Amino acid sequence: MSTLAPELMDLILSHLHPLSTTPGKSDHVLDKEAAHNVGKCALLCKAWMPRSRRILFYRLSIRKGTAHRLARLFRKPERLTFLPFIRVLELCGGLVQDRWMVTVFPKISKYLPPSITTLLLRYDFYNSSFVKAFPQLDVRGLTHLQIDGLKTPDMGDVVQFVASLPVLLSLQLWPRSEDWSDTPLVESVASLRAPATMQHLDFTYSELTPFLEWIQASDIPLSSLRIHHMAMQSRWPQPSESIQAPEFQSALRLIESLAPSLTSLSLTLDSYYTAIPVDDSFLRSHTILKELSIHAASVQTEALFHTRFPPSLESLRLKIPYYSRNAGWFGPLRLPAWSSLDSRLASAASLRRLHIEHEGAVAEVPLEFDEICAGMEGILPLCAARGILTQSVVPRS
Repeated sequence: MSTLAPELMDLILSHLHPLSTTPGKSDHVLDKEAAHNVGKCALLCKAWMPRSRRILFYRLSIRKGTAHRLARLFRKPERLTFLPFIRVLELCGGLVQDRWMVTVFPKISKYLPPSITTLLLRYDFYNSSFVKAFPQLDVRGLTHLQIDGLKTPDMGDVVQFVASLPVLLSLQLWPRSEDWSDTPLVESVASLRAPATMQHLDFTYSELTPFLEWIQASDIPLSSLRIHHMAMQSRWPQPSESIQAPEFQSALRLIESLAPSLTSLSLTLDSYYTAIPVDDSFLRSHTILKELSIHAASVQTEALFHTRFPPSLESLRLKIPYYSRNAGWFGPLRLPAWSSLDSRLASAASLRRLHIEHEGAVAEVPLEFDEICAGMEGILPLCAARGILTQSVVPRS
């Protein structure tokens, strides 16, 4: 039987984009089209590759329970035919904090191919140990980095690791917010710069001011920004409290500084807060912003409803908590705010889609969803008449 050249298989795998994931998923779950392509690629490998190369590893996940077995596998070179096909390396299940990372991993990391483009570091939320070092491996070709659950870190270590990735495109940083230090960076670290290739930044934010100031000082033209603001668990806000400076101001300054390059912005705000400290000048300087997504309680979004949306905006997505019939549609949001939004969006020539997601347990919704949709169409009649209004129900996050 003919065999497919390894170089050709490598080319096929290199075109499987690591960002083809299901929206809203934080664990890089492939969407249907990307999963279909991966499946076809796997079948192709089995049919056209010799038996010694049939083990196909597009994504290599290493946990504490499998780490030592994987290390033993590296003792047998004839079984390492899968190495050239790894594109995603995931270290999870508390492994990143384990001694294995400093005793064994450096010995096998030298065998990992430079073709790895995505590194996922998942720290154990309940693990109190912490290996104060990032994995030792060749990361020159890394384009996507995801750090989840990191706690009590030295911010300088994070900055130095990110700065060492010359072709990084996307960074997702989801730490345990209450454990992050707000101490300014030392001068030797602050002088470093984020990779000029970065296009996408996704972070959970509470006390990340030094990191955000470092990103802003690096002056990189980010095109996509996702912000998830979480309340500090050590101090729950009062019901009427807004997100005050400096806690949110550094994020707002970053948004403002990205006006020349930002095309996509997503804001997820903790429901414990009831107000956003923005005025009608928010986003005024953004002339190329095309996609805006806001996930917040409806009373929070009211402040944003008075914002002058950029004339370039093509898509606006609002995700609001679902309220039952007894509680009343859309909670405490006042109708004049919706009326103002309706008239301004309906007259926006570039806007092609206004999508509203009603967030709630799916089991709660079916009997009332048609009624909810009809009610929203009555509140936004101009957008509905123009045909840009769409609605859906999503599970409570």
